[in-house]
Parts: sequence; structure tokens; C-alpha cells
Amino acid sequence: MLNRIKETAWYQAHRRRRQCRGLQRWTEQDERSCRFYSQFLTPGDLCFDIGANVGVRTKVFRRLGATVVSVEPQPTCMAMLKMQYGRDEAVQLVQTAVGAETGTATLYVGDSHVLSTLSRDWVDAMQESGRFGSTNWSSKIEVPVTTFDSLVDQYGDPAFTKIDVEGFELEVLKGATRPPSTVSLEFAPEFLDRMLGCVRYLQSLGDYEFNYALGEPEHLELSDWIDLDAIAAQLSEYRDDHTVFGDVYARHLGN
Repeated sequence: MLNRIKETAWYQAHRRRRQCRGLQRWTEQDERSCRFYSQFLTPGDLCFDIGANVGVRTKVFRRLGATVVSVEPQPTCMAMLKMQYGRDEAVQLVQTAVGAETGTATLYVGDSHVLSTLSRDWVDAMQESGRFGSTNWSSKIEVPVTTFDSLVDQYGDPAFTKIDVEGFELEVLKGATRPPSTVSLEFAPEFLDRMLGCVRYLQSLGDYEFNYALGEPEHLELSDWIDLDAIAAQLSEYRDDHTVFGDVYARHLGN
């Protein structure tokens, strides 16, 4: 009987509302993230949150006074985003994936929604390394795909873009033909070559400098921003360490 109740639409909606109340609480980690991202955003800036999931970063960007375009293809995550930000005029909710071209794509849905991805290669790499234990990606759904250029055409040029799409970052960037201002890109050593492809692609669009942070970002690892060759060498030091993860930050020097 209990299992049947948990399968009902009412129960699922109730659980999402309860989760949203938890997400809306401001935590010490949120405060640390807010201090970190304040170096990239000021009140009134436009921010893209690509791979918004359930809005953990959107919450921080809004606290900093940014207008946020939150992009997320997963229906369950979008339902939670709508509960939190559906009435916030400074948040645009876009239920789509982002890739190299418009169309549709297969989303591999993880046991944990934060691990869903459009990259089968990323799934294979994570399973091989054992990073996420017994997590599996047995469910699949078809989702619409837009491009970074299309988002810019509709909403404007963002001051900062967070891209956290579990190994699909390079495809997101390939949908940009103009250099984004400042970008963060999640990386894991198992997929390091794809991250190196990301920074090279950005450099092909314009002149960039780079930095990075490990874990939940609280500070940049480098006191000075560095060039393409230097960031490639720095990241390569983690190639065989499958316990770390982080984000690469790229800042366009043309702005």
C-alpha cells in the first residue's frame, strides 16, 4: 500500500514541495558560494545557468542580484525550478538541453538527477572509474536541444555562464560562435581530454585567460590567471586522480 501511495502524482508533488522548501533555505555553503561568485557577478548582470538542475546555483546568482536564465532539460528538475522561481520575473526558466546545434537528443537519466547527461561516453568513463559507485543510467528520455547562440539571441550576452552538464560541456560551447564573457566548466579527470578541448575551443573564439577551483568552489586555486598552455599543463596533473573534481574558469580578455 505504501509503495502504491508513493507512485501517485499527489505524493510526488508533495515530495517536490518539501524538497523545494529545503532548497530555499540559505545555508553556510550558499554563503560561501555567494562570496565566491561575487567576483564574477554584480547586481543587474545577466547570468546563464546551463544545467541548472534544481536551482542550487540559481539561488546564489539571484542573491547576488543577477537576472538568471536557468536552462534544464529534466522534467522533474524543471518542476522544482518552477515551484521556486516560477513567479520570479528575474528568472527565465528554459526546459531544454544545450548543444552544438538545435534538434533533439537522448538524455541518460541517472539514479541521482544531478548525474544525468547527454554524453554516453561520460557515463562509460564514470562507470569504468567507479566514481559514483553503483549509480546506473538505465533510463533514457528524448529532450529538445538549443544552442548557446540561440540563448544569446533571445536573452542577451551574459556576464557569466555556468555550464555543468556532466561531460557535455564541449558540445555546449560548440553552439557558440561568439566568445562568451566569463564561463565556468565542470571537469573530472576521467574526462580531462574533453575539458582540454573546451579551453582550446574557447581560445579559438577569442583571447582567454584561465583559472580553476576544486570541489565546491570557495576560492580559485591560482593567484594569477594563466594562458591556454599553462591551464592545460595544470589540469593534466590531475589526470590519474579520480577523487577530485572541480570547475575551470575562462575569462575573455576582449571585454
